[in-house]
Amino acid sequence: MATADVAVEIQAKTLNQLFTDAGMAVAEQSANPKTVKPKIKKEIKLKETNLEKLLFNFIEELIFIKDSECRVFNKFKVVVKQGKKECALSAVVYGDTINQKTQELHTDVKAITLHLFEIKKMKKPQQGWKAFFVLDI
Repeated sequence: MATADVAVEIQAKTLNQLFTDAGMAVAEQSANPKTVKPKIKKEIKLKETNLEKLLFNFIEELIFIKDSECRVFNKFKVVVKQGKKECALSAVVYGDTINQKTQELHTDVKAITLHLFEIKKMKKPQQGWKAFFVLDI
């Protein structure tokens, strides 16, 4: 990792919580969520062949929305469905247009990288899910 990277490690009991926490981790790199009002609601729907691609693309989509629509987020509702051939995500994200006067802004997340990227189901005694990813800032 370089000094312009941020490593994120998440553990959660469910896939829904893992993806929600991943979204919040990205959001917290951009701004203090407590200073962002949930004025704008955005729906995200994604399908992929596996969970790794689904999580990667979800984070990529959040960064794309931030860049293309000048948005920061503070709340996520995520539902992940894992099938044999396909995984699907349905999310509602809340936030607002970036505003330097009313929001405590942090770093500008530029991308998620494949370097050290991982998502896996944990075995006993922890159980649940674990993800690790690196953000380029």
